[in-house]
Amino acid sequence: MRFKTLVVCVALLAVFTMAVRISADTDTWWHLAAGRWMTENRQLLTTDPFSLTRAGQAWTNPSWLAQLLLYGTYHLAGLPGLNLLTALMVTLAFACTWPLMEGPGLLRAFVLVGAAAVSGIYWSARPQIVSFALTGACLLLLEKGRADRRWWMGLPLLLALWANIHGGFVIGLLLVGVHLGGELIETISDRLSSGAAWRAIWAQRKTAVQTLLALLLVCAAF
Repeated sequence: MRFKTLVVCVALLAVFTMAVRISADTDTWWHLAAGRWMTENRQLLTTDPFSLTRAGQAWTNPSWLAQLLLYGTYHLAGLPGLNLLTALMVTLAFACTWPLMEGPGLLRAFVLVGAAAVSGIYWSARPQIVSFALTGACLLLLEKGRADRRWWMGLPLLLALWANIHGGFVIGLLLVGVHLGGELIETISDRLSSGAAWRAIWAQRKTAVQTLLALLLVCAAF
């Protein structure tokens, strides 16, 4: 095994080891209850069946898919299964982050493990942990797409899935918007630094700008 590959494996193993712990918190249980209700009744939750004061009221539930995943995992493997699922989501998030980092491998590993340790307070068996992983996946698609725009074609599917997992899908829209803004800023910067005509600069950048704008509109439609 090459040393660079070994560094990546050890770093991600360290993240996974940190994340394999008791992941249930106070919110986990009502997500499991929601997943169990949908499984037993074979329909999505549209009204509140749990509350005393709001029973029967309309319930907009953007986390239904994650709740089914959590309950299915708990039903099959109990709390250890939830702990493992949480650890896998955390590791996936940082595995997506690794290719976006620059610098020597050991330094990247140190920063990655440090970032994981700091974010550990966020890790729990809730829909947000899937959102955590999807944020990393969204960043990876966006950055890879700068070199090969075919990567960007996965964004609408990712956002459509994300919108049914957790309200954090808005983060994905923000990331697409930030990359669009970055392309516009680089267009202006190229014009100011090179002195070339706007038409020539725009010809180089317009495909990326137009593609990201179209993707943002499509993703927002979901």
